[in-house]
Amino acid sequence: MPVVRQQWRNTLAIHDSVVILTVFSLNISIFVFCEII
Repeated sequence: MPVVRQQWRNTLAIHDSVVILTVFSLNISIFVFCEII
């Protein structure tokens, strides 16, 4: 069972990284968009 738990934790970590990157990219896009306008 510990192996499954470790795998689950790794999956969550990857998911969190993707979410953070997506939000970061969105913030940069909005900032650039406002700067252009």
